[in-house]
Amino acid sequence: MLCACGRLRFDDTHVDGRADGPNTAFAPPHKITELESAQDDITPSMRADQLELMFASLRPPAVGAYLLWETTRTTTDEPWSSPVQATFTGVTASSEPALSDDGLQLYFRRNSSALAVTDRGALDTAWATPTVATELAGMTGIDYIGDLRAVMNDAAGNLFESTRTDRHAMWSTPVLIAELANGYKHAYPTASADGLELFFQNDASGISQLARAVRPAIDQPFGSIEPVDVGFPTLIVGDPELSHDGHTLVFVVKDTDYEIYEMSR
Repeated sequence: MLCACGRLRFDDTHVDGRADGPNTAFAPPHKITELESAQDDITPSMRADQLELMFASLRPPAVGAYLLWETTRTTTDEPWSSPVQATFTGVTASSEPALSDDGLQLYFRRNSSALAVTDRGALDTAWATPTVATELAGMTGIDYIGDLRAVMNDAAGNLFESTRTDRHAMWSTPVLIAELANGYKHAYPTASADGLELFFQNDASGISQLARAVRPAIDQPFGSIEPVDVGFPTLIVGDPELSHDGHTLVFVVKDTDYEIYEMSR
């Protein structure tokens, strides 16, 4: 069962005992209207500088399967540019992007199947032909913690961590985050840059909502799971993406279709 020490809302402050990091009180969320479409827009992922965002969408030319889209801006105070479809050799469907901090490496779900990885030499150059990340078979929803650590989930709704020795090395066998395995489904984890704060979607309330857990050190277990109330208790909420500085949380809400929202602290 869900073990929670309270509910984290966007209008209150939770003290988690960490010595540093942003205050955990979020301002009310708002829709990122410049990314809105008449179709589902899901699984956002941002570069560390928050000047590039990728997400999956069913907007045209997608036909029955998601495609990845990219949007940029020159400062964080400006709106996002009109999204442009991201293209990859040998890929007919793409979703669940995970951009590296520098934006030069990308993991994503290729052709509605396995996780794949691709690199680019510079932000303005094309992505290389993706290759399947065979060591992450059965995993989905990957998100970076720096270059050498990642969080992810499996189809059963369990959360895992993995490490690698350098950014071009294979990931280690994913290790279950056992203290968060409580019989409910968790998915699409996203962590703070230091790996001490984790957000993810959770179905403990009977409908997908956001949840959060923290730990005192990278080699210590996470504490209890807290529901994160973003103000949509009767709607599906998920796909969280925490900015590198920990101040902005991007996520999706399903009303008539999935739309991308953000809130800041």
